[in-house]
Amino acid sequence: MHYRTDYSPALLTSAPRVLQLGDWCLHYQAYASRSNDRRAPVLLLGGAFQSFRSFASEVAELLGDHPVILLDLPSQGGNLQLVPELRLEQLADLIAAFADELQLPPLLPIGLSYGSALAALLLHEHIQQVKPRLAYLDLGITYPEADKPLIFTRADIPKLKKLWEKRTKAMLSDKQFAPRPNDKCRWCFYRSSNKAAGGGQCKY
Repeated sequence: MHYRTDYSPALLTSAPRVLQLGDWCLHYQAYASRSNDRRAPVLLLGGAFQSFRSFASEVAELLGDHPVILLDLPSQGGNLQLVPELRLEQLADLIAAFADELQLPPLLPIGLSYGSALAALLLHEHIQQVKPRLAYLDLGITYPEADKPLIFTRADIPKLKKLWEKRTKAMLSDKQFAPRPNDKCRWCFYRSSNKAAGGGQCKY
């Protein structure tokens, strides 16, 4: 892997590098402090509607300790290739194939939204127990409380996969993406009230 060493948030909107794996097209950007960095890279995986720009602060924070790779699988972020025939497991397999093709060292995946499901599926053969916690930073709330943890084990994976696939199937096959404004719009970068930060393109 040859990394760029000139990271700035503005570069996240530039054209990505493209890796063709059979019929599938993968978009990525890769940054590090050294162009030939051999350390384990952090792999940032967004959901259906995040872009590389969504991770601007995280890339800047992580680069001090790790190379950082941002990856858009088909139907993710700026990658417009539709893949209604692929299940989440197969998308996770594409991540593994991406790492093999570029001869990457072991990855440190971080997922946002359904990218977290892809990260879990990539690692699931090695997972014994997971205790998730959600932090709502703007409200100063962390869920669940430390003394009442949620615990998932490998036995929960089949059930979780069914739930994930139900929620992501429409995102992977939708060709129209008709607007459905709701209370979640306040988190969207493109919301009309976010012009000062470069968003504001949405009219809803």
